[in-house]
Amino acid sequence: MKKLLIILSIITLSFSGYSQEREFYFKNVRGEVTWQKVFESELQKSAIKEYFQNSGLFKEIEFTENGLTGELRLFEPDHRGAGYSVFKASDLIYEYYHSAFVSIQFKESRYRVTINKITLTKKNDNSSGSQGSIELLNGHAITNKGLFGRLFIKNSVPIYDYTFLKMFEPKNIGSDDDW
Repeated sequence: MKKLLIILSIITLSFSGYSQEREFYFKNVRGEVTWQKVFESELQKSAIKEYFQNSGLFKEIEFTENGLTGELRLFEPDHRGAGYSVFKASDLIYEYYHSAFVSIQFKESRYRVTINKITLTKKNDNSSGSQGSIELLNGHAITNKGLFGRLFIKNSVPIYDYTFLKMFEPKNIGSDDDW
């Protein structure tokens, strides 16, 4: 009986390590890869809106009463900044340009960034697709069981996290180059 209890405990602990409710700032929302983070900032809402309007991050941007929405320009995730070489980063990172839909909502001294509809645009022709072909990240990141794939978690998520944090963190907002 004691051995059975130990075995069941080990199995339970093993599976709890694979919980995929949330990986870094990513979550699976009804089969769609979504990145979400709340940033603390003492800056005024108007200063944050102005920063994003002038940042060059957005192809299209629309302001609402409590935030903004927009589509990011094509970008390349920063694998080097995240500490990954081209050989360690997944094909998703270096074979595609990326774009996404962004929603930023404001509350007192903080704002929440939600990124979804992450699209991949093929850079070059090869056996996995033709140049300019567009697809959603969902098909590469989420398995048939509705979970994030292990390789996506290991080789892509840290790079995406680093890139998105760098794009939207408050220390980049309101910095003054007045010397």
